[in-house]
Amino acid sequence: MNSSFEATLKYLYDLQFFGMKLGLENTRGLLEYLDNPHRSYPVIHVAGTNGKGSVCALLHSLLKAAGENAGLFTSPHLVHFSERIRDAERCITPREMVRGVDTLRKICRGWEPHPTFFELTFALGMDWFRKRKLGWVVLETGLGGRLDATNFVTPEVCVITSISLDHQQQLGATLGEIATEKAGIIKPGV
Repeated sequence: MNSSFEATLKYLYDLQFFGMKLGLENTRGLLEYLDNPHRSYPVIHVAGTNGKGSVCALLHSLLKAAGENAGLFTSPHLVHFSERIRDAERCITPREMVRGVDTLRKICRGWEPHPTFFELTFALGMDWFRKRKLGWVVLETGLGGRLDATNFVTPEVCVITSISLDHQQQLGATLGEIATEKAGIIKPGV
C-alpha cells in the first residue's frame, strides 16, 4: 500500500471518532457538489435488521448473472475498505479512492457539522458508480432507513429484510418504531 492510500484510510477512519449522525443534510450537500451522481443509475435500496448484506449480495449476483455490471454498496466491510464500493468487475482501487476522498475533503472543508465516515464513504461510492457507468446499483442502508445517508436516493425497488430490536437509542424502543424508521426508505410509487 502506498502512503497516500494509507493516509486516506486514516482520514476516513479518524472521522469515526465523531460518531454517527442521522440526517440527510450533509449527504445532500456532498451529492449536489458532485452533480448528483445517484441520478445516473437505477437503485435497489435494502434496509432491515438482519440479512441486509446477504440480500444485497444475492441481488448483486442476480444482476451480474443477467449481464449487468451492477454496483454494490455495503457496510461494514469484512476484510478491506474497498469491499464497500464495488461492481461486478472489481472493487474501487486505492488510487480511485485517494482521488475521490481528496475531492470530498475539498468540498466539505469547514463544514459544521463535518460529514461522517459513512456520509463520505457513501458519496464516494455514488460518484464512483457514475464514473463506472453502471446499469444498476444495490445499496445497503447503514443504520435505520428514514434518516440514513443512503436515503437520499429515489430507488426503483425497496427491500425490507427481517426487523427486530436493534439500535434502540437511535431508532426507537419498540419493534413498531424501528420498523417505521426502516420503512422510511420506501418512496411514493416505489
